[in-house]
Amino acid sequence: MELSCCTFPSSPHYQRHTDNFQRTPFHNQPKRNIACTLHHKMLPAISEQPYPLSMFRGNKIICQSRERPAWLETTIPKPLRPYVMLSRLTRDIGFWIQAWPSYWSIALATSPGAIPDIKLMVLLGCISLLIKTSGCTIDDLHDIEFDKQVERSKKRPLASGELTPLQGWCFWVYQLLLLTPLLLQLNKLSLGFAAAQQILIFLYPLMKRVTYLPQAFLGITINWSALVGWTAVTGNLVNTNVFLPIYIGGVFWTIAYDTIYAHQDKKDDVKAGVKSSALLFGNSSTYWTLGFAAVCIGSLDLGVTMLILVGPFIHLSFLRQANFFGKF
Repeated sequence: MELSCCTFPSSPHYQRHTDNFQRTPFHNQPKRNIACTLHHKMLPAISEQPYPLSMFRGNKIICQSRERPAWLETTIPKPLRPYVMLSRLTRDIGFWIQAWPSYWSIALATSPGAIPDIKLMVLLGCISLLIKTSGCTIDDLHDIEFDKQVERSKKRPLASGELTPLQGWCFWVYQLLLLTPLLLQLNKLSLGFAAAQQILIFLYPLMKRVTYLPQAFLGITINWSALVGWTAVTGNLVNTNVFLPIYIGGVFWTIAYDTIYAHQDKKDDVKAGVKSSALLFGNSSTYWTLGFAAVCIGSLDLGVTMLILVGPFIHLSFLRQANFFGKF
């Protein structure tokens, strides 16, 4: 993570707290000293720093950035860093939520007792990575003006002016050019589904302007990779009673986690005019999210049951998903 330091204001009032804090081991700290320390973390001179405050070192605060990790500064040439940030290559979660549905489908479409095609999984992994990066790019291109008004996103390369819209569009086209030869290795049916997903990805950012359920459209879009994975193995759309429940389960999984995610931007979204399920459900979001999670787990379980894979290991995996959502 990128670190920057800022010195505390020098005042007798603050120095008294600092001296006490530094003399006493942390686990023996009186509550009043910890409270004073937290109080000084909120001083205006410090709160204006660009990164959230995270730790102390002597009489300095180490300010930690969640957006720009340390390896970005040390390993990536400076001209390329904005593009790395634009494509969210500093975070892997976007890759996994795109890749998991395709991997589920590949595993379920593979003949019982056989090992899933590793080459195909690697291919769809590479496709998922480029879909994730190009999707983040087109999302930011559509949302430049919105991102400028949202605290969490206003420092993104396009919103901050670090990159121009023209550079963003050129980068998006470049990513699609990299993606094309990978897609051409799929069979015709799977290629058709993958091409359709690109249209959905392009349209998704616009949904925030017209509906309070863009999360539902996002679920339809991201989990489209389940259809790509299934047809990449089978070459057809037979056994819809298996892959459709898997797809529907993935859609509700996305709605659940993205509703949770959307709550951090509620206030800024209202000012910017952005719609979301977090605004729609409000204080009832917990119950709605649990309902979406229940549909997700039930649908995934149904899809597996239809394939007559009802062993204890499969059900334990769904219990793990239930435990994950239960934490919210």
